[in-house]
Amino acid sequence: MNPHLLEEEILDVNKNLNRLWDLETVGVRIDNDIHQKVIDNISFDGQRYSVGLPWKTGHEPVPSNYGNAMVRLKSQLKKLHRTPEVLKQYDSIIHDQLKDGIIEKVPGDLQVSKVSYLPHQPVVRENAETTKVRI
Repeated sequence: MNPHLLEEEILDVNKNLNRLWDLETVGVRIDNDIHQKVIDNISFDGQRYSVGLPWKTGHEPVPSNYGNAMVRLKSQLKKLHRTPEVLKQYDSIIHDQLKDGIIEKVPGDLQVSKVSYLPHQPVVRENAETTKVRI
């Protein structure tokens, strides 16, 4: 077999793999305004990196999901009350995250234009040796 032919085939395979994994192939462009805003908004406080959400501009306001989030929270609490040990661990995780600054309380009278409520639920792994409950 001709070694130059084999080398050309390997280069073709590499080129095709690069094209396959190239984000622009699937329509994701790295050099756009949203990407730049995310890059500009990255901060490091000495322990953690954080970045703001990449909000789009010039679109209709997103409807509030507060009502749906509250319904899901009440349903989740109802389920958790059936397993008091999981509820206790879940509550402990929430308090630890508050203490560590991972989450924060939001004042009830806070007026903001962009807000979305994220539902959460426990993941219970009875057979786990360390973390049996996580959010």
